Amino acid sequence: MKLTLNRPLPELRKVMVLRGLAPLATLPKSTWDASRTSLGAWAELESLRLTGDKERLAPVWEPLARYHAALQKYLRQGNGLYMTDWASMDNATRNKHLEPGGCGIDISCEMVLFARNLAQIADILGQPAESRKYREDAEELSTLINRHMWDEQRKFYFDLTSKGRRAPVKSIAGFWALLAKVASKSQAEALAAELEHPETFKTTHRVPTLAANEPGFDPKGGYWVGAVWAPTDKMVMAGLENYGYRDLAREIALNHLRNVVAVFKETGTIWENYAPQQVAHGEPAKGDFVGWSGIGPIAFFIEYAIGIRADAAGVRTVTVKSDGEFDLAVTLQGKTQTIQVPRRQRDSTTLVSLVEWAMPTLPGGSRRP
Repeated sequence: MKLTLNRPLPELRKVMVLRGLAPLATLPKSTWDASRTSLGAWAELESLRLTGDKERLAPVWEPLARYHAALQKYLRQGNGLYMTDWASMDNATRNKHLEPGGCGIDISCEMVLFARNLAQIADILGQPAESRKYREDAEELSTLINRHMWDEQRKFYFDLTSKGRRAPVKSIAGFWALLAKVASKSQAEALAAELEHPETFKTTHRVPTLAANEPGFDPKGGYWVGAVWAPTDKMVMAGLENYGYRDLAREIALNHLRNVVAVFKETGTIWENYAPQQVAHGEPAKGDFVGWSGIGPIAFFIEYAIGIRADAAGVRTVTVKSDGEFDLAVTLQGKTQTIQVPRRQRDSTTLVSLVEWAMPTLPGGSRRP
């Protein structure tokens, strides 16, 4: 397959940043070289799940739809997949295979996720034609990804070079196919199995950004040649849950938490990234870096260690799965209820319904749906 380029890849970031000629902050604003693929629609739906605030979706719809259209226009290549230069993985060994104009498995899957999320928002806003358009776009792109980026022999997703060949590097980017629901059941099974292989992704601290048996892997992290980053761990765990691998997702979350806590006790701070093959911060890594690393001791602790999951937009419930007893206070629309959560028995959960006590009463005594 020959890849048709729509445009050359901007070289500014490579020259100015990777060669150390200027810091990232000096890149010009409002250029495609300084842009990021938007996860804004996904974030809006996550916010809706926690708050139930549907009114927020109407004003954000147009900016999200326009941004999706802009990314299609400027980053989609002639084969229908999407171009990236490094996808924020600064020194990853995959980067050389993406220049100039290679297609990234991560950005291509992110665009599937973007379209699926826009379809969901369109459904909520009562726009069936828009919903249908984005669902069709997501399915078409998923088909292309599976046709060109899945390697049946290696059972993994890979980037494409500008010549249309699969890049040889096995990186964490391949797991975006789980979060975007691009993978089939059998492909998801293969990806989940990959996460259990000590020679690739089941390292001391999980999940490394580069498979441990890849050339250039750094057991101390080396930034994006092995280090463990909280946001990519979140991506992997959320993707696993899409296919029912909840226990594996929890195992990875608790592994991350234990390592982060151990390093915190040793150093007194939260780090930008962590070493994959030892209980230590990554080298290099910035200290006092709560930023995205804060989702570990906050979100991972709440959602996986305790097991609290809220659904304020759908059936309005809070699900709790915990190994210990505790009291849980749930507040929705200004009303608070405290419940006693018992110790979990095997796979049991505690389900708290928010419908009767938190939903406002409408005239005539009916409840708002």
